[in-house]
Amino acid sequence: MKTATVRQPTFASLTQRIANQERRINEGVRSGSLTDPEAASLRERVKAAKAGIDADAFDGNGLTQGKAAQQLLNGLSKDIKSAKHNETMDVSKRVANFEKRVEQGTKDGTLTEAESTKLKSQIAGLKQELAQATTPEAKKAVQDKLKSVNKEIFRARHDSQFDANKRLENFEQRIKAGLADGTLNAKEAARLTGEVAGLKMLDGLGIKSAKLFNRVNRDVFAQRHDGQVDVAKRSASIGSRIDAAVTAGKLTQEQATAFKAELTKLSAEGVQGQGPRLNVLEQQIVSAVMTAPAPSTAA
Repeated sequence: MKTATVRQPTFASLTQRIANQERRINEGVRSGSLTDPEAASLRERVKAAKAGIDADAFDGNGLTQGKAAQQLLNGLSKDIKSAKHNETMDVSKRVANFEKRVEQGTKDGTLTEAESTKLKSQIAGLKQELAQATTPEAKKAVQDKLKSVNKEIFRARHDSQFDANKRLENFEQRIKAGLADGTLNAKEAARLTGEVAGLKMLDGLGIKSAKLFNRVNRDVFAQRHDGQVDVAKRSASIGSRIDAAVTAGKLTQEQATAFKAELTKLSAEGVQGQGPRLNVLEQQIVSAVMTAPAPSTAA
């Protein structure tokens, strides 16, 4: 009888998990499935896990806190999922997210015109009901409908009805963008380009498999969010993001200086697991931008 091999955590694997948790929290805030207080609490726990791993990396004695960090991240992952599916949500952001997903689905070919029209009608109805909901019971009824529409949007964007040409074009654009911003290295981009070429060949033969298209979609997403990056391009992209955030008033000069100091360190030194660490840094920048106070409109 074979004994299952337990993969031991490494600095790189744990750091990448931290980046993934940060990204899931940021996505939850953008979509309205996480409220700001929920996100703040979850981010503090991510910060605690990162502090433990950073301490191990600093003292040079190896990954002594690896098991504890892994257990913390396992629990955190479950809690992020629970928080994103509980009754607490930012309803206005949720509706705006639905509109954005339908718009994106129409653009990338995952939604047909008929599906898009139907979903837009449902969302318009939700907005009207939301505006008229004045009692807790009425607001709860709208929230229940939000959950139903959320599932319907997901199903429609993953079903067998789609525009193959638009989807193929979308894959190619995302691979090109990944090469440009360093989230894909040359080897990953070549592999993904090969997968897209295979879909094109099948499409030319009249074979349009939703399963295969969805798999390539997941592969492109996964490769653009893993720890394998082009460090030089990734660093340049993150630096540009910091500058843009300062210009937009979303980061203070003090924040920008701190982020750029960390970016310089990760770009210049032989830091173990540069890709995952750069991913963490980017998500920290995203978090800071999302929590920035709104610009003052006072004269």
